[in-house]
Amino acid sequence: MSTGGATTVSAQVDPAYPGGPSAVSPVEPAELTTTFTNDGKVPVTSVRTSMAVPDGRTATAVSSPTNNNVGNSRSFTTTWSVTAPRGVDSASHPFSATTSYLWDDGTRNGRASGSTKVLVVAPLPIGSSQLGDDA
Repeated sequence: MSTGGATTVSAQVDPAYPGGPSAVSPVEPAELTTTFTNDGKVPVTSVRTSMAVPDGRTATAVSSPTNNNVGNSRSFTTTWSVTAPRGVDSASHPFSATTSYLWDDGTRNGRASGSTKVLVVAPLPIGSSQLGDDA
């Protein structure tokens, strides 16, 4: 029985404001969430999600990136703490998640991947303000 590619992985960082870009600062860690969804017809086992981040960045799992069993029509979510180094240029960077799993009573390997782009925003210099001067 084939899962028919019916599993998905998504990665998400909350937007800076409603409808805005997903953004992180090199000053403070940001929260990234990955969700593995099993839309297949059978449960999957030995589920493990990993993150691939651009050079110099880190993604540390805050919640477990593994799950023993994800039933059909179920999802498994992992929260990650993502950091960018100081001095990084403001730009959009790809963050990718890959989930591996077993299916068909553990006899077949499966894998699903997903990604998101995250805008790294340089912090304002000390003493600067985003407020305008009306004077």
